Amino acid sequence: MRYYRNNVCGTANLLAAMAAARVIDIVFSSSCTVYGAPTTLPHRVAQRRAGDAPAVYADPAMAATELGWTAALGLDAMCRDAFNWQQQNPRGYP
Repeated sequence: MRYYRNNVCGTANLLAAMAAARVIDIVFSSSCTVYGAPTTLPHRVAQRRAGDAPAVYADPAMAATELGWTAALGLDAMCRDAFNWQQQNPRGYP
């Protein structure tokens, strides 16, 4: 039941907070501790569809100008932190 509350209720709370803040995009990251490591990753390379953006990138300028938010660390530090945590907790949260 603890995992149910954590996963299902936590996700529902996150989605409610996102809706309240009008956030429509989410980036999901998983260590695969819970789900295991797949032997294959199904994928398909396709042509760009009509209406697809020619390029997609993140620009933090709006967060800085509108909200006064600036990153304290870069993407490399964020990835290193996630990797280090996973190395120290191979079975997930204690």
